[in-house]
Amino acid sequence: AMAPTAFPPMPPLLMRPNRPPPSPWVESNLPHLPPPPAAVLDLACGRGRHALLLLDMGYKVTALDRDREALDVLSKRAPPEGKDRLSVVCADIEANGLPSELRSQQFAVVLVVNYLHRPLLKDLQGLLESGGLLIYESWAKGNEAFAAPRDPCVLAERTLVPDELRELVLPWAEVIGFSDGFL
Repeated sequence: AMAPTAFPPMPPLLMRPNRPPPSPWVESNLPHLPPPPAAVLDLACGRGRHALLLLDMGYKVTALDRDREALDVLSKRAPPEGKDRLSVVCADIEANGLPSELRSQQFAVVLVVNYLHRPLLKDLQGLLESGGLLIYESWAKGNEAFAAPRDPCVLAERTLVPDELRELVLPWAEVIGFSDGFL
């Protein structure tokens, strides 16, 4: 029998002042992460609530977003001991696709929260190293009342239909956790 992998404890929220808490879905999947300093890609990271958490836990984080100001906030908020493990990439993946420097890399974990750009979904497998972990959380049909976008056209474009993501990854991934509905 293999010895269980010891995971670093999640830093208490009090040690991360002025940071929003992680998504409950992300938090529930932290025990599945490989041990640090594994490489993590936080796609559409915004101001980096999850990138900062992962830096606190010892991971090497590449944070991608199209909003330069949000990435600047993330860089300023990064803990001093984690700055050397943080790489920020400003890129508009909807207009230009994945940047070439990311296409040539693979990550132990790819994290996507509150973001959906369907053309990107086909690229996710190539971003993961063998045995890598995809943690994906997006708005789904039925959650429109909770979604940040209110425009019906945007909602139609940015919400997953039931089982859409699971059906996409099943040919190449083992699903270890899935929820379709409310958490």
